[in-house]
Amino acid sequence: VVNPDAIYHARLFSRRHLANSLMQQFEDLFKSQESASPYQFNDKDMGSRSLKNVCLGYLAETAQTNYFDLCFQRFESADNMTEVQAALSILSHHDIDQRGKALEQFYAKWHNDAQVVEKWLAIQAGSRLPNALDRITSLKQHESFSMTNPNKVRSLIGTFCRANPYQFHAVDGSGYEFLTSNVLELDSMNPSIAARLVQVMARWKRFNETRKILMRDQLQRIMDQKDLSKDVYEVVSKSLAD
Repeated sequence: VVNPDAIYHARLFSRRHLANSLMQQFEDLFKSQESASPYQFNDKDMGSRSLKNVCLGYLAETAQTNYFDLCFQRFESADNMTEVQAALSILSHHDIDQRGKALEQFYAKWHNDAQVVEKWLAIQAGSRLPNALDRITSLKQHESFSMTNPNKVRSLIGTFCRANPYQFHAVDGSGYEFLTSNVLELDSMNPSIAARLVQVMARWKRFNETRKILMRDQLQRIMDQKDLSKDVYEVVSKSLAD
């Protein structure tokens, strides 16, 4: 039986314990990978950037202001999108002023680049902060989002449902209701995308009784709709029958 709550809290506890226990080592390792050389696309530099991002993520888990400042500084000064996005992603998980500033600055700079905006949407959809569903619902009304754009749908709705399990599997079932409403909205305009989204609930029997009932009810809600596409009908009917 999958327990999203236990998995989330165990992982978060482990990250914070490692971060606080090895804080100085993470800081020293981060500094050791700093380089005055401009961005280069090669194995060595890619590995170094990846290592710095990991260290920065752990340092932020200590919730110390100086490390949040370091992360924001990295966001503003990095000369490559890899580190900019990594810093933004790290900040997105913390309820701090730097988070809002970074999100605003990022969108203001890159709003004309569709692929980068998709990353911006996905980062927010994957945030572990409370009230995630309120933010996702708000972003659906943002000028950058369109239900007729499959990439935008995958970035925002798909990321929330697939890559943010703690928030999506909220015990009140709000995540399941949100997914169902969007699947039904998408079914007439893009059945294949709708079918892929609803697959998130296809393994409903692997969860505890409360979540099983909530997911099954939403799947049945979809099945009860008239003129359901073949794509969605196939996924949902098979899931309910298995």
